[in-house]
Amino acid sequence: MFGFFKKGNQKNQNQQNFCTETDLAQGVGVKVPSFHESVNYMYQKVREAQLSNVADRFEAMEKVRCKFCKEGVSCQLCSMGPCRITPQTPRGVCGIDAHGIVMRNLLIKANMGLSAYTYHCR
Repeated sequence: MFGFFKKGNQKNQNQQNFCTETDLAQGVGVKVPSFHESVNYMYQKVREAQLSNVADRFEAMEKVRCKFCKEGVSCQLCSMGPCRITPQTPRGVCGIDAHGIVMRNLLIKANMGLSAYTYHCR
């Protein structure tokens, strides 16, 4: 999980360095969510206290997440859906294709995030 973070290497900058789960675990024996030591420290404290955390919930959701939603080709905007784009059905009920659904979903999420932060601008 989260193994795509780059990790700096002082010895050889020409080598492509990515964290592996072993690197991230730092000898603890479990996967950790970040390459930042402070985040991993708090993650371990939360795990030891047997509390729920975002990294574990994300990992659990990956196993049950809908493949259409994961790929971004599911539209749940209108009451005629949800529409899921497949090779057999390349367009939704309204005629939108996969590219349009992905862009519309991205814009909706960005708009929701922007509106959530306008409260802080007051």
